[in-house]
Amino acid sequence: MRKSAVFYEVGNRIYKGLFLICVAFLAVGTLMGLVSASFAENTSQVTEYSSLNVLFGYINSDGVGIKAFINSFISASILCLAVFILTFFVFGYIFIPLVSMIKGFLLSFFSASILTIYGNSGIWISIVYCSLDIFICIPCLLAFSAYCMRTSSKLTQVVFSGSCAKPFTGSFFLVSLFTLSVLFFTSILKSYLIPQIITLLI
Repeated sequence: MRKSAVFYEVGNRIYKGLFLICVAFLAVGTLMGLVSASFAENTSQVTEYSSLNVLFGYINSDGVGIKAFINSFISASILCLAVFILTFFVFGYIFIPLVSMIKGFLLSFFSASILTIYGNSGIWISIVYCSLDIFICIPCLLAFSAYCMRTSSKLTQVVFSGSCAKPFTGSFFLVSLFTLSVLFFTSILKSYLIPQIITLLI
């Protein structure tokens, strides 16, 4: 086997391992969100600390539009931006999985909030609103986090070894731009399409 093939295989295994670490932190955050919502004192408290007041504020006040899009894009991209920034710090890869945990917490807390307010009828509302996060945003965040963890670990190795190698390549910034583009597209859907669907369910 050629040396390049060996390095590729090792790098692929490392990436998969980092991805699974992020998945594990996501699962922990999800569990924490469910537990936290269950201990909320009342429905108003659950609503106050969730995305519900924002989402239904847009639905009930004809606010679905550019303002909704901006808020949706900020909320969707801020976690990926945090991952991106942590990549430029030595030992930043240690803290990157925490972003996945935060994402899991927020999503599960929101879902639990929906069920607290609407009961079983809120299941479909939760499924519709969280569908883009589950099928697009979360896989995107996990993949990007694993990629950034590997890049950050290379940075740490370079700093402590005194190597002249460049941990940040053009592909890193291309991947970052692609991730941001995906979040931009999903934010459009969450701002203009999802609220319209939810209005049919409530």
